[in-house]
Amino acid sequence: MRFKLLDLSPVARDLLVENMNYGVLVLDERQRVVDANPATRTLLEHSGEIVGLSAVDLFAELAELLTVGEGRIEVVLPPSQRTCEVSLLELDRARTRRGGYLLMLQDISVRKRSEAQEAAETKVRERIWAMENGEDIAMVFRATYGALQSMGLRIAFCSLNIIDDEQGLHRVVNHSFTAA
Repeated sequence: MRFKLLDLSPVARDLLVENMNYGVLVLDERQRVVDANPATRTLLEHSGEIVGLSAVDLFAELAELLTVGEGRIEVVLPPSQRTCEVSLLELDRARTRRGGYLLMLQDISVRKRSEAQEAAETKVRERIWAMENGEDIAMVFRATYGALQSMGLRIAFCSLNIIDDEQGLHRVVNHSFTAA
């Protein structure tokens, strides 16, 4: 005989949603917020009540996605400048007895910064490899020499060893400095 005194499924689901790092919003058919977990308030830096607000008022970029009914976009949240990936799923009316949407927010700021840094490093690497004449390379050496001198290091000779593992390229450039 099975007693249904404690049905843990709803309790476990609530604990999961309330404690996850992803922001979770539930929207009704009119695209208003009917529920939001604490991570959403943290990501939005929203201290007031979110329930009842229009989702489009929270994220203007969401309007187009809501017309499609599901998908994924990236948004920059105004107060914190965090970049979030916003995923929208339409709720199954047959299972939920109501229409609506599930909106999930994942903070991808660290990943975006890493991608931007990698792009900047690639640009620098490409500029170095594009150096065709001695003046371009000498400019890099002069800048390096100036930086080392500002740190109190005395240098008379410098060798620049450029290796591009991706392309299998290797280049060595030497430069002597005259004492000032």
